[in-house]
Amino acid sequence: MKKIALTVLFISFALTSFSQKNYLETFSGGVKPGNLDGPIQTARFRGPTGLAINKDGNVLVADYGNHNIKLIDLVDLAVLTVAGTGTPGFTNGTKELAQFYFPTYLTVDSTGNVFVIDYGNKVVRKIDTSGMVTTALGSGQFGYKDGPADSAKFSAMGGLVFDDHGDLYVSDIFNNRIRKLSPDGNVTTFAGGGVVDDEDSTGSGGILRDGKYEDARFYNPSDLVFDKEGVLWVSDYNNGAIRKIDKSGNVSTFLGTIGPGNAGVRGYKDGEISEALFNRVASIAISDEHGVIVVDDLSARIRQIKDDTVTTIAGSVPGYRNGEGLNAKIGRISGTIIQHPKKKNTFILGDPENHAIRLLILDSLGKGTTTSISLNDPSLSFYPNPTLDFLNLDLKPEDLGKTIQILSLNGSLIFEKEINETKEIINLDGISTGFYLLKVDGYGIRKFEKR
Repeated sequence: MKKIALTVLFISFALTSFSQKNYLETFSGGVKPGNLDGPIQTARFRGPTGLAINKDGNVLVADYGNHNIKLIDLVDLAVLTVAGTGTPGFTNGTKELAQFYFPTYLTVDSTGNVFVIDYGNKVVRKIDTSGMVTTALGSGQFGYKDGPADSAKFSAMGGLVFDDHGDLYVSDIFNNRIRKLSPDGNVTTFAGGGVVDDEDSTGSGGILRDGKYEDARFYNPSDLVFDKEGVLWVSDYNNGAIRKIDKSGNVSTFLGTIGPGNAGVRGYKDGEISEALFNRVASIAISDEHGVIVVDDLSARIRQIKDDTVTTIAGSVPGYRNGEGLNAKIGRISGTIIQHPKKKNTFILGDPENHAIRLLILDSLGKGTTTSISLNDPSLSFYPNPTLDFLNLDLKPEDLGKTIQILSLNGSLIFEKEINETKEIINLDGISTGFYLLKVDGYGIRKFEKR
Protein backbone atom coordinates (compact mmCIF):
# COMPACT_ATOMS: atom_id res chain seq x y z
CA MET A 1 0.00 0.00 0.00
CA LYS A 2 1.50 3.27 -1.11
CA LYS A 3 1.66 6.00 1.51
CA ILE A 4 0.51 9.47 0.53
CA ALA A 5 1.97 12.39 2.47
CA LEU A 6 0.28 15.67 1.70
CA THR A 7 1.77 19.09 2.42
CA VAL A 8 -0.11 22.18 1.38
CA LEU A 9 1.33 25.64 1.92
CA PHE A 10 -1.91 27.56 2.23
CA ILE A 11 -5.54 26.91 1.42
CA SER A 12 -8.46 29.32 1.54
CA PHE A 13 -11.86 27.85 0.80
CA ALA A 14 -15.57 27.95 1.63
CA LEU A 15 -16.50 24.89 3.66
CA THR A 16 -19.81 24.64 1.94
CA SER A 17 -18.63 24.74 -1.65
CA PHE A 18 -14.87 24.18 -2.03
CA SER A 19 -14.98 26.40 -5.11
CA GLN A 20 -17.32 23.85 -6.67
CA LYS A 21 -20.56 25.01 -8.16
CA ASN A 22 -22.52 22.32 -6.34
CA TYR A 23 -22.13 18.94 -4.78
CA LEU A 24 -24.44 16.00 -3.98
CA GLU A 25 -23.70 13.79 -1.00
CA THR A 26 -25.47 11.18 1.14
CA PHE A 27 -26.69 12.49 4.47
CA SER A 28 -28.12 9.22 5.79
CA GLY A 29 -29.02 5.74 4.55
CA GLY A 30 -28.08 4.67 1.06
CA VAL A 31 -28.18 1.63 -1.25
CA LYS A 32 -29.03 -1.02 1.34
CA PRO A 33 -32.66 -0.81 2.49
CA GLY A 34 -33.49 -1.36 6.13
CA ASN A 35 -35.43 -0.03 9.09
CA LEU A 36 -32.86 1.13 11.59
CA ASP A 37 -32.72 4.12 13.92
CA GLY A 38 -29.49 5.56 15.32
CA PRO A 39 -26.63 7.76 14.08
CA ILE A 40 -27.10 9.08 10.56
CA GLN A 41 -24.10 7.05 9.39
CA THR A 42 -25.73 3.72 10.25
CA ALA A 43 -29.47 4.50 10.04
CA ARG A 44 -31.42 2.75 7.30
CA PHE A 45 -34.52 3.64 5.29
CA ARG A 46 -36.68 1.85 2.73
CA GLY A 47 -37.81 4.28 0.08
CA PRO A 48 -37.77 7.60 1.98
CA THR A 49 -40.05 9.94 0.05
CA GLY A 50 -41.62 12.96 1.74
CA LEU A 51 -39.68 15.47 3.84
CA ALA A 52 -40.77 18.35 6.05
CA ILE A 53 -39.27 20.56 8.75
CA ASN A 54 -40.95 20.25 12.15
CA LYS A 55 -41.46 22.99 14.73
CA ASP A 56 -38.04 22.26 16.29
CA GLY A 57 -36.19 22.66 13.00
CA ASN A 58 -35.55 18.96 12.45
CA VAL A 59 -36.37 16.86 9.38
CA LEU A 60 -39.39 14.55 9.24
CA VAL A 61 -39.22 11.67 6.76
CA ALA A 62 -42.08 9.62 5.33
CA ASP A 63 -40.33 6.25 5.11
CA TYR A 64 -42.53 4.76 2.40
CA GLY A 65 -41.45 1.12 2.40
CA ASN A 66 -41.14 0.89 6.18
CA HIS A 67 -44.66 2.30 6.70
CA ASN A 68 -43.46 4.70 9.36
CA ILE A 69 -42.43 8.29 10.03
CA LYS A 70 -38.87 9.04 11.05
CA LEU A 71 -37.15 12.15 12.36
CA ILE A 72 -33.60 13.29 11.62
CA ASP A 73 -32.25 15.37 14.50
CA LEU A 74 -29.99 17.98 12.88
CA VAL A 75 -28.21 18.69 16.15
CA ASP A 76 -27.52 15.16 17.39
CA LEU A 77 -27.28 13.81 13.80
CA ALA A 78 -29.44 10.84 14.70
CA VAL A 79 -32.52 9.14 13.23
CA LEU A 80 -35.56 8.20 15.34
CA THR A 81 -38.88 6.57 14.40
CA VAL A 82 -41.63 8.87 15.69
CA ALA A 83 -44.77 7.03 14.50
CA GLY A 84 -45.69 3.69 12.96
CA THR A 85 -44.98 0.07 13.82
CA GLY A 86 -43.27 -0.69 10.51
CA THR A 87 -46.06 -3.12 9.59
CA PRO A 88 -48.53 -1.93 6.92
CA GLY A 89 -52.06 -1.31 8.15
CA PHE A 90 -54.64 1.29 9.11
CA THR A 91 -54.67 1.75 12.88
CA ASN A 92 -55.03 4.98 14.82
CA GLY A 93 -53.79 5.45 18.36
CA THR A 94 -50.49 6.17 20.04
CA LYS A 95 -47.41 6.68 17.91
CA GLU A 96 -46.08 3.27 19.00
CA LEU A 97 -49.25 1.39 17.97
CA ALA A 98 -50.36 3.36 14.90
CA GLN A 99 -50.03 1.78 11.47
CA PHE A 100 -49.57 3.42 8.08
CA TYR A 101 -49.70 1.98 4.57
CA PHE A 102 -47.09 3.56 2.31
CA PRO A 103 -46.80 7.13 3.70
CA THR A 104 -45.55 9.60 1.10
CA TYR A 105 -45.78 13.38 1.54
CA LEU A 106 -46.08 15.21 4.84
CA THR A 107 -46.38 18.73 6.21
CA VAL A 108 -46.58 20.52 9.57
CA ASP A 109 -49.21 23.00 10.71
CA SER A 110 -48.61 26.19 12.68
CA THR A 111 -48.93 24.43 16.06
CA GLY A 112 -46.58 21.55 15.24
CA ASN A 113 -49.07 18.83 14.28
CA VAL A 114 -47.81 16.59 11.48
CA PHE A 115 -50.07 15.65 8.57
CA VAL A 116 -49.15 12.62 6.46
CA ILE A 117 -50.42 11.37 3.12
CA ASP A 118 -51.20 7.72 3.88
CA TYR A 119 -51.10 6.74 0.22
CA GLY A 120 -52.16 3.14 0.51
CA ASN A 121 -55.12 3.98 2.73
CA LYS A 122 -56.17 7.00 0.62
CA VAL A 123 -56.40 9.28 3.65
CA VAL A 124 -54.46 12.01 5.46
CA ARG A 125 -53.33 11.09 8.96
CA LYS A 126 -52.56 13.51 11.76
CA ILE A 127 -49.85 13.07 14.38
CA ASP A 128 -50.50 15.58 17.13
CA THR A 129 -47.83 17.03 19.40
CA SER A 130 -48.46 14.32 22.02
CA GLY A 131 -47.89 11.55 19.47
CA MET A 132 -51.51 10.48 18.98
CA VAL A 133 -52.38 9.43 15.42
CA THR A 134 -55.85 10.06 13.96
CA THR A 135 -57.44 10.25 10.52
CA ALA A 136 -57.77 13.90 9.47
CA LEU A 137 -59.10 13.64 5.94
CA GLY A 138 -60.62 11.11 3.59
CA SER A 139 -63.03 8.19 3.67
CA GLY A 140 -60.43 5.72 2.45
CA GLN A 141 -62.52 5.05 -0.67
CA PHE A 142 -61.28 5.68 -4.20
CA GLY A 143 -63.24 8.30 -6.07
CA TYR A 144 -64.05 11.99 -6.21
CA LYS A 145 -66.36 13.61 -3.68
CA ASP A 146 -66.30 16.90 -1.83
CA GLY A 147 -68.02 17.46 1.52
CA PRO A 148 -67.27 16.57 5.16
CA ALA A 149 -63.65 15.49 5.73
CA ASP A 150 -64.51 11.94 6.81
CA SER A 151 -66.65 11.23 3.74
CA ALA A 152 -64.56 12.98 1.06
CA LYS A 153 -63.11 10.76 -1.64
CA PHE A 154 -59.80 11.06 -3.46
CA SER A 155 -58.03 9.11 -6.20
CA ALA A 156 -54.43 9.19 -5.03
CA MET A 157 -53.09 11.95 -2.83
CA GLY A 158 -49.87 13.76 -3.64
CA GLY A 159 -48.41 16.86 -2.03
CA LEU A 160 -50.01 18.76 0.83
CA VAL A 161 -49.39 22.15 2.41
CA PHE A 162 -51.04 24.63 4.79
CA ASP A 163 -51.67 28.29 4.07
CA ASP A 164 -51.56 31.05 6.67
CA HIS A 165 -55.27 30.66 7.41
CA GLY A 166 -55.07 27.00 8.38
CA ASP A 167 -56.49 25.66 5.12
CA LEU A 168 -54.90 22.39 4.00
CA TYR A 169 -54.32 21.92 0.26
CA VAL A 170 -53.90 18.43 -1.18
CA SER A 171 -53.09 17.45 -4.75
CA ASP A 172 -55.54 14.79 -5.98
CA ILE A 173 -53.28 13.16 -8.54
CA PHE A 174 -55.51 11.10 -10.80
CA ASN A 175 -58.53 13.38 -10.43
CA ASN A 176 -56.25 16.15 -11.73
CA ARG A 177 -57.42 18.57 -9.08
CA ILE A 178 -56.19 20.55 -6.09
CA ARG A 179 -58.52 19.99 -3.12
CA LYS A 180 -58.84 22.10 0.03
CA LEU A 181 -59.72 21.15 3.61
CA SER A 182 -60.96 24.17 5.58
CA PRO A 183 -60.56 24.46 9.37
CA ASP A 184 -64.31 23.79 9.68
CA GLY A 185 -63.74 20.27 8.30
CA ASN A 186 -65.23 20.77 4.83
CA VAL A 187 -63.52 19.63 1.62
CA THR A 188 -63.89 21.60 -1.61
CA THR A 189 -62.23 21.58 -5.00
CA PHE A 190 -59.86 24.52 -5.18
CA ALA A 191 -58.49 24.23 -8.73
CA GLY A 192 -58.63 21.91 -11.70
CA GLY A 193 -61.58 20.71 -13.74
CA GLY A 194 -60.63 17.08 -13.51
CA VAL A 195 -62.25 16.05 -16.81
CA VAL A 196 -59.40 15.68 -19.24
CA ASP A 197 -60.91 13.75 -22.15
CA ASP A 198 -62.85 16.69 -23.59
CA GLU A 199 -62.85 18.55 -26.87
CA ASP A 200 -59.57 20.26 -26.06
CA SER A 201 -57.72 17.07 -25.12
CA THR A 202 -55.94 14.28 -26.93
CA GLY A 203 -57.56 11.87 -24.49
CA SER A 204 -54.09 10.79 -23.35
CA GLY A 205 -54.83 11.67 -19.75
CA GLY A 206 -54.34 15.39 -19.33
CA ILE A 207 -54.07 18.83 -20.80
CA LEU A 208 -52.33 22.01 -19.80
CA ARG A 209 -54.71 24.92 -19.57
CA ASP A 210 -54.63 28.09 -17.49
CA GLY A 211 -57.72 29.73 -16.07
CA LYS A 212 -59.48 30.45 -12.82
CA TYR A 213 -60.08 27.75 -10.23
CA GLU A 214 -61.88 24.79 -11.88
CA ASP A 215 -61.44 26.14 -15.41
CA ALA A 216 -57.75 25.24 -15.25
CA ARG A 217 -56.45 21.80 -16.21
CA PHE A 218 -53.64 19.75 -14.67
CA TYR A 219 -52.13 16.37 -15.52
CA ASN A 220 -51.36 14.50 -12.30
CA PRO A 221 -50.46 17.41 -10.00
CA SER A 222 -48.00 16.42 -7.30
CA ASP A 223 -45.90 18.61 -5.01
CA LEU A 224 -47.38 21.79 -3.51
CA VAL A 225 -45.41 24.74 -2.08
CA PHE A 226 -46.40 28.24 -0.95
CA ASP A 227 -44.03 31.14 -1.54
CA LYS A 228 -43.71 34.07 0.85
CA GLU A 229 -46.26 36.05 -1.18
CA GLY A 230 -48.93 33.41 -0.60
CA VAL A 231 -48.85 32.04 -4.14
CA LEU A 232 -49.35 28.28 -4.40
CA TRP A 233 -46.85 26.52 -6.68
CA VAL A 234 -47.82 23.17 -8.19
CA SER A 235 -45.59 20.57 -9.80
CA ASP A 236 -47.78 19.52 -12.74
CA TYR A 237 -46.08 16.14 -12.98
CA ASN A 238 -47.12 14.65 -16.32
CA ASN A 239 -47.38 17.99 -18.09
CA GLY A 240 -43.70 18.57 -17.33
CA ALA A 241 -44.80 21.96 -16.03
CA ILE A 242 -44.78 24.23 -12.99
CA ARG A 243 -48.01 26.08 -12.30
CA LYS A 244 -48.87 28.96 -9.97
CA ILE A 245 -52.19 29.76 -8.29
CA ASP A 246 -52.53 33.28 -6.96
CA LYS A 247 -54.73 34.40 -4.07
CA SER A 248 -57.59 35.12 -6.48
CA GLY A 249 -57.55 31.58 -7.85
CA ASN A 250 -55.92 32.40 -11.18
CA VAL A 251 -53.87 29.47 -12.47
CA SER A 252 -50.91 30.38 -14.67
CA THR A 253 -48.03 28.41 -16.15
CA PHE A 254 -44.63 29.45 -14.80
CA LEU A 255 -42.80 26.89 -16.89
CA GLY A 256 -44.21 24.53 -19.49
CA THR A 257 -44.89 24.20 -23.19
CA ILE A 258 -48.26 23.38 -24.75
CA GLY A 259 -48.10 20.88 -27.60
CA PRO A 260 -50.62 19.09 -29.84
CA GLY A 261 -53.98 18.57 -28.22
CA ASN A 262 -53.12 21.16 -25.55
CA ALA A 263 -51.08 18.60 -23.64
CA GLY A 264 -47.82 19.59 -21.99
CA VAL A 265 -44.64 18.83 -23.90
CA ARG A 266 -42.14 16.74 -21.94
CA GLY A 267 -38.44 16.31 -22.54
CA TYR A 268 -35.07 17.52 -21.36
CA LYS A 269 -33.69 20.86 -22.39
CA ASP A 270 -31.91 23.60 -20.46
CA GLY A 271 -31.87 27.23 -21.49
CA GLU A 272 -34.30 30.11 -21.42
CA ILE A 273 -37.41 29.39 -19.39
CA SER A 274 -39.63 29.82 -22.44
CA GLU A 275 -37.82 27.00 -24.26
CA ALA A 276 -36.74 24.65 -21.46
CA LEU A 277 -38.31 21.21 -21.13
CA PHE A 278 -38.79 18.92 -18.15
CA ASN A 279 -39.59 15.24 -18.21
CA ARG A 280 -41.64 14.92 -15.03
CA VAL A 281 -41.72 17.73 -12.47
CA ALA A 282 -41.64 15.78 -9.21
CA SER A 283 -40.81 18.31 -6.50
CA ILE A 284 -39.96 21.97 -6.16
CA ALA A 285 -38.31 24.17 -3.53
CA ILE A 286 -38.39 27.96 -3.62
CA SER A 287 -35.40 29.90 -2.32
CA ASP A 288 -34.67 33.62 -2.15
CA GLU A 289 -30.99 32.92 -2.77
CA HIS A 290 -31.18 30.18 -5.39
CA GLY A 291 -34.47 30.63 -7.23
CA VAL A 292 -36.55 27.51 -7.87
CA ILE A 293 -34.93 24.11 -7.39
CA VAL A 294 -36.69 21.33 -9.30
CA VAL A 295 -36.35 17.56 -9.21
CA ASP A 296 -36.95 16.18 -12.71
CA ASP A 297 -38.15 12.58 -12.45
CA LEU A 298 -37.12 9.96 -15.03
CA SER A 299 -34.41 12.37 -16.18
CA ALA A 300 -32.82 11.80 -12.74
CA ARG A 301 -31.64 15.40 -12.58
CA ILE A 302 -31.92 18.34 -10.24
CA ARG A 303 -32.40 21.62 -12.05
CA GLN A 304 -32.39 25.28 -11.12
CA ILE A 305 -34.56 28.10 -12.44
CA LYS A 306 -32.99 31.47 -11.83
CA ASP A 307 -32.98 34.71 -13.80
CA ASP A 308 -35.38 33.14 -16.34
CA THR A 309 -32.86 30.42 -17.14
CA VAL A 310 -33.00 26.67 -16.50
CA THR A 311 -29.75 24.91 -15.64
CA THR A 312 -29.03 21.32 -14.65
CA ILE A 313 -27.07 21.45 -11.40
CA ALA A 314 -26.84 17.78 -10.41
CA GLY A 315 -27.41 14.37 -11.94
CA SER A 316 -27.03 12.93 -15.40
CA VAL A 317 -28.29 9.35 -15.68
CA PRO A 318 -30.18 7.32 -13.05
CA GLY A 319 -28.03 5.68 -10.41
CA TYR A 320 -26.40 6.29 -7.07
CA ARG A 321 -23.22 8.32 -6.83
CA ASN A 322 -22.04 11.16 -4.66
CA GLY A 323 -19.97 13.79 -6.35
CA GLU A 324 -19.79 17.15 -7.99
CA GLY A 325 -22.59 18.40 -10.21
CA LEU A 326 -23.27 16.31 -13.27
CA ASN A 327 -21.04 13.49 -12.01
CA ALA A 328 -23.50 12.76 -9.20
CA LYS A 329 -26.46 10.39 -9.64
CA ILE A 330 -29.92 10.05 -8.13
CA GLY A 331 -32.71 7.56 -8.73
CA ARG A 332 -35.25 7.84 -11.55
CA ILE A 333 -38.10 8.42 -9.11
CA SER A 334 -37.48 10.94 -6.37
CA GLY A 335 -39.11 12.30 -3.26
CA THR A 336 -39.47 15.77 -1.83
CA ILE A 337 -36.74 18.40 -1.97
CA ILE A 338 -36.67 21.07 0.77
CA GLN A 339 -34.26 23.79 1.82
CA HIS A 340 -32.14 23.07 4.88
CA PRO A 341 -33.56 25.09 7.80
CA LYS A 342 -30.16 26.42 8.87
CA LYS A 343 -27.99 26.28 5.74
CA LYS A 344 -29.30 28.43 2.91
CA ASN A 345 -27.00 26.84 0.35
CA THR A 346 -28.07 23.28 1.19
CA PHE A 347 -31.15 21.34 0.09
CA ILE A 348 -32.34 17.99 1.42
CA LEU A 349 -33.74 15.36 -0.97
CA GLY A 350 -35.52 12.07 -0.44
CA ASP A 351 -34.00 9.52 -2.83
CA PRO A 352 -36.36 6.52 -2.47
CA GLU A 353 -34.84 4.29 -5.14
CA ASN A 354 -31.50 4.52 -3.35
CA HIS A 355 -33.04 4.36 0.15
CA ALA A 356 -31.14 7.53 1.00
CA ILE A 357 -31.48 11.08 2.24
CA ARG A 358 -29.23 13.23 0.07
CA LEU A 359 -27.79 16.73 0.49
CA LEU A 360 -27.44 19.13 -2.43
CA ILE A 361 -24.84 21.77 -1.56
CA LEU A 362 -24.83 24.79 -3.84
CA ASP A 363 -22.16 27.41 -4.34
CA SER A 364 -22.99 30.13 -1.84
CA LEU A 365 -21.44 32.85 -4.04
CA GLY A 366 -19.39 34.19 -1.18
CA LYS A 367 -22.18 33.94 1.41
CA GLY A 368 -20.77 30.83 3.05
CA THR A 369 -18.25 30.69 5.88
CA THR A 370 -14.77 31.07 4.41
CA THR A 371 -11.90 29.68 6.44
CA SER A 372 -8.20 30.19 5.81
CA ILE A 373 -6.17 27.19 6.90
CA SER A 374 -2.40 27.04 7.16
CA LEU A 375 -0.98 23.56 6.63
CA ASN A 376 2.58 24.77 6.34
CA ASP A 377 4.00 23.01 9.43
CA PRO A 378 3.66 20.21 10.14
CA SER A 379 2.44 18.10 7.19
CA LEU A 380 -0.33 15.55 7.72
CA SER A 381 0.31 12.02 6.50
CA PHE A 382 -2.75 9.79 5.87
CA TYR A 383 -3.44 7.02 3.41
CA PRO A 384 -4.96 5.63 1.24
CA ASN A 385 -6.91 8.35 -0.51
CA PRO A 386 -9.33 7.38 -2.01
CA THR A 387 -10.12 4.63 0.47
CA LEU A 388 -12.61 1.78 0.73
CA ASP A 389 -12.78 1.09 4.45
CA PHE A 390 -9.88 2.47 6.55
CA LEU A 391 -7.79 5.61 6.94
CA ASN A 392 -4.26 5.29 8.35
CA LEU A 393 -2.75 8.34 10.03
CA ASP A 394 0.94 8.77 10.90
CA LEU A 395 1.14 11.12 13.86
CA LYS A 396 3.69 12.32 16.44
CA PRO A 397 3.98 11.75 20.21
CA GLU A 398 3.00 15.34 20.85
CA ASP A 399 -0.32 14.65 19.05
CA LEU A 400 -1.49 12.25 21.76
CA GLY A 401 -4.66 13.55 23.40
CA LYS A 402 -5.61 15.72 20.44
CA THR A 403 -8.81 15.15 18.44
CA ILE A 404 -9.50 13.59 15.05
CA GLN A 405 -12.77 14.54 13.35
CA ILE A 406 -14.47 13.53 10.11
CA LEU A 407 -16.92 16.10 8.75
CA SER A 408 -19.31 16.18 5.81
CA LEU A 409 -18.67 18.84 3.18
CA ASN A 410 -21.30 21.07 4.76
CA GLY A 411 -19.51 20.92 8.12
CA SER A 412 -21.66 18.33 9.93
CA LEU A 413 -19.75 16.15 12.38
CA ILE A 414 -19.67 12.48 11.27
CA PHE A 415 -17.01 10.97 13.53
CA GLU A 416 -14.77 12.06 16.41
CA LYS A 417 -12.12 10.39 18.56
CA GLU A 418 -9.16 11.19 20.74
CA ILE A 419 -5.67 10.33 19.47
CA ASN A 420 -4.25 7.47 21.54
CA GLU A 421 -1.54 6.15 19.21
CA THR A 422 0.98 7.68 16.85
CA LYS A 423 -0.38 5.32 14.18
CA GLU A 424 -4.15 5.68 14.21
CA ILE A 425 -6.45 3.53 12.06
CA ILE A 426 -9.97 4.87 11.49
CA ASN A 427 -12.61 2.32 10.49
CA LEU A 428 -14.96 3.91 7.94
CA ASP A 429 -17.44 1.05 7.93
CA GLY A 430 -20.94 2.52 8.14
CA ILE A 431 -19.94 5.82 6.49
CA SER A 432 -21.52 6.25 3.07
CA THR A 433 -19.46 6.72 -0.07
CA GLY A 434 -18.54 10.28 -0.94
CA PHE A 435 -16.14 13.10 -0.10
CA TYR A 436 -15.40 14.08 3.50
CA LEU A 437 -13.15 16.34 5.55
CA LEU A 438 -10.45 15.00 7.85
CA LYS A 439 -9.65 17.42 10.65
CA VAL A 440 -6.80 16.87 13.10
CA ASP A 441 -5.88 19.40 15.79
CA GLY A 442 -2.76 21.27 14.78
CA TYR A 443 -2.92 20.17 11.13
CA GLY A 444 -6.03 21.86 9.74
CA ILE A 445 -8.48 20.20 7.38
CA ARG A 446 -7.92 17.79 4.47
CA LYS A 447 -10.39 16.32 2.01
CA PHE A 448 -10.63 12.59 1.24
CA GLU A 449 -12.90 10.22 -0.68
CA LYS A 450 -14.65 7.10 0.67
CA ARG A 451 -15.49 4.66 -2.15
